[in-house]
Amino acid sequence: MAQITLFTDILPEEQERMRACFRAKEMCFQNNETVLEYASSMNQIGVILYG
Repeated sequence: MAQITLFTDILPEEQERMRACFRAKEMCFQNNETVLEYASSMNQIGVILYG
């Protein structure tokens, strides 16, 4: 996350706490694969690191 502008001013320890709080997981997707579909009640947050 350190290379993402959104997180550059957040200390690494704070980033770790954020990951734990959000129950973050890293996932990989294939070309043209749907990453997320809209739903009226979303309970997740996502960050696309690259691609």
